[in-house]
Amino acid sequence: MRGPKLITRGLGGRAGVAAIVSLGVAWGLLMHSMGWAQSSYYAQVRALADGGAAIDRWHWETQDKAWVDGHFYSVKAPGLAALTVPAYLGLDAVGARGASRDAAERARRTEELRAHLAGALNVGVSREELVEVLMQTAIYAGVPAANEALRTAVDVLGTDDAESFKER
Repeated sequence: MRGPKLITRGLGGRAGVAAIVSLGVAWGLLMHSMGWAQSSYYAQVRALADGGAAIDRWHWETQDKAWVDGHFYSVKAPGLAALTVPAYLGLDAVGARGASRDAAERARRTEELRAHLAGALNVGVSREELVEVLMQTAIYAGVPAANEALRTAVDVLGTDDAESFKER
């Protein structure tokens, strides 16, 4: 029991630091470009974390699997997955899955907004009209979302229009 306490003291008792360290270890061990092999390992990690070896719930994510006695199993050796389970459980406990999903969603929205802004400019919508529409989004989407949209618009519209955002 001395080991975990020593690690906790070494990290200053901060769960966030432990989560970041765990993420780094998991990234180094497992999470490179996601292909069938990585997806199979990840399904195996989740199955082991749930207390079993069958990847039935996640089998659709990979083709690197086997069908044995009515269940799907990863065809990967369980050693790496077993080593990764504590990091997975730690990250899951601090809500990393939700945070990563939110970050991916924000990135997707930003790219869509960039495409829509560029498209609006291409069909003749003025920059001032775009700024006004984005200012109105604060009422419906909230001020943080509107601020993010305006920051994206500064990138798309160019730095000349940044002053018009600050004036409003």
